[in-house]
Amino acid sequence: MQESKQLPGEARSLSSSQEHEYRPQPRALHADDIKRYWVQTAATTKTNVSVTAMKQKLLDYLLSDRFQPPAANAPHRGIVIPTGGKHYLPQAIVALRTLRHHLGCTIPVQLVWCGKDEMLEPVWSFLEREFAPLTGYDACAHESLPGHWYKGPSKGFNLKAYGLLAAPFKEVLLWDSDVVPAVCPDSLFDSEEFKLHGNMFWGDVYGEGMFQKKVYRLLGLQDQVHDLIATGKGIFNRYAESGAMMVDRTRHLDMLEWAWWMNAMGHDLTYNYMYGDKDTFGVAFAMAGKPTEYYQVPVPPGGVWTHDSNLDWHPDKKQLLRQGHWWMNSLAHFSPSGQVLWQHRVTGEIHMWADAPPRDELVSPPMPSSWTMYHMAFAPNDGSAQFPSIVVMPYNLTWLHAISATTPATPGCPPLVWAAYWHMRTHAVPVAVNTTLEELCCGHGHAQGEGGASTGGGSWAALRQRSLVTLDTGAGAIAAQGAKHHPCWGAAGDRPHLLGINEAWERRTNGPYSGWGVPREPLWAVPLNMTELWVTWAAMNETWHWQHAQEALRPLMKKRRRDRS
Repeated sequence: MQESKQLPGEARSLSSSQEHEYRPQPRALHADDIKRYWVQTAATTKTNVSVTAMKQKLLDYLLSDRFQPPAANAPHRGIVIPTGGKHYLPQAIVALRTLRHHLGCTIPVQLVWCGKDEMLEPVWSFLEREFAPLTGYDACAHESLPGHWYKGPSKGFNLKAYGLLAAPFKEVLLWDSDVVPAVCPDSLFDSEEFKLHGNMFWGDVYGEGMFQKKVYRLLGLQDQVHDLIATGKGIFNRYAESGAMMVDRTRHLDMLEWAWWMNAMGHDLTYNYMYGDKDTFGVAFAMAGKPTEYYQVPVPPGGVWTHDSNLDWHPDKKQLLRQGHWWMNSLAHFSPSGQVLWQHRVTGEIHMWADAPPRDELVSPPMPSSWTMYHMAFAPNDGSAQFPSIVVMPYNLTWLHAISATTPATPGCPPLVWAAYWHMRTHAVPVAVNTTLEELCCGHGHAQGEGGASTGGGSWAALRQRSLVTLDTGAGAIAAQGAKHHPCWGAAGDRPHLLGINEAWERRTNGPYSGWGVPREPLWAVPLNMTELWVTWAAMNETWHWQHAQEALRPLMKKRRRDRS
């Protein structure tokens, strides 16, 4: 008789309007389905523990009554942030203060740390009062471990996988502590993509150079799962950037058990063949027998940059030369429709002991992989790259503000303002939607493409000529390049920025080269204060000063001993 275990359906406590939304229900767990892509392996960890034996232990657990989905009365959704200590906790405080005080978000948050040294009681009491609703716990204060675990949580990558597995929420968004939100994430939970897939991951700047396929055989998986997982990554096929992850735990708790299984082995096996926890989650879907259910947002990250003359620290000089003396402080991540969501400050982290908060200057559109592989990894490091790595567009805020000066005496579309706005919106720069400008330049009807009628701005050919906009930004050229939308199509508020994130633009920038070839074009960027991401820098800057005024946070001021070199 086939082993099976039926998972109860998701308990719902939603409004009547939400009850009819399409959200696939959890499937029954069957041993044959879980093992669909399994093969035999003789691999062992560094501690000589059999991978096959550990797989069987977890399988037995998943098919037993001990494995239970989230309780019916569990909170519906929330954010989990692994953090703690003098380095990571100040970063998390930026996220919390941005959420609560700058964006007005009330979504519950749970902090997870490891060890008493990571969270002092007076600091925790202050955070709990200041940023409610807020909960937290020491994940490493466990007295005993389940029998199917390899080891318990620890400081480092595996704390994130554990945080997702142990989260109290049915739907959970996990952030690294150095994520700074630009919007409340509530709408992301209600997005059609999350409803359909029950998970959401974001791609990194590179392709798959940090992933060794031999890990599949070591874990006892067929090689074909690599291509099956890639179906959820779309045309860009980046490895995962695990600074942010979303999972519906009512549907994918089994996957999270496998993700924890892999991350618990960490440096004893898994991390030797992939970059930390990044791609363990995609592989975990394959371990659970459902690799095609992995979903990665089809928008590559943009970059937030600072010129090396304004850096207060000394990063990799060779990489600075490859990048034309610009340094990427953080990644800008987008929703599936192209809305900017947050910065992940991968190198530009905030330190309370620093003389000032980091300085951000430019933001770029989503970055093609050929550009990142060349200018961030393999280009000549002596400054002899074939063209400038980043071109700064000479836009300034007054161009967009000029629309407010338009009066009945001077009706019509302001050409220079429109040219700048059009260029940014259609290249996926996270500039705020200006409906007034769009109405003046696009009219109330839908654009008809090159030569078509448009009630407010005339034909697109005429508008392009009036605005001195280059051929690259004309509606006909956009359509020819494969984009399905531009700022003047669709209802107000439903105008995704797609030129910078569609397949044709990626190919145009990547050129005929593959692998490590030279990209055909430089990346371009605009001043940060032109964009919606300005709120993230402003909030970070304000929080850095605010932290220094809080007596309860004084323990975080002292520099860590190992940073005193």
